[in-house]
Amino acid sequence: MRAIYPRIILCNNIRHLVDEHKNRVGKKVTQDILPELLKDDDGEYFIDYMKLLGHKECDLNQDEFIEKHKQLILQLMDKYGDDSNILKKYLWAAKYHNHHCQRNSIFNKLIDVPSLKEIV
Repeated sequence: MRAIYPRIILCNNIRHLVDEHKNRVGKKVTQDILPELLKDDDGEYFIDYMKLLGHKECDLNQDEFIEKHKQLILQLMDKYGDDSNILKKYLWAAKYHNHHCQRNSIFNKLIDVPSLKEIV
């Protein structure tokens, strides 16, 4: 089962094509061509939906979205704190949230993310 976390991942064939493309043209060029893809720690590519925040085509207020995103994740981490199978999904979401905040220097919206090992 590949889709463990709340993300949209690429199928194996497309993932291999992206990797081959990166090897041919380089990581920087690939990031310019496919900026909405992130490669996760497990090697899966997923859609970086938060990257669209702040673009002129996006009508969402980035500050409001980030705050609501943070609060929802915190609420659900608290709600499912006793179920490690569900909690790990929200820990992943918190890690992704923090990635977005760090790359955009929004340090006051970071989530304190405990490791799953600390919880179970």
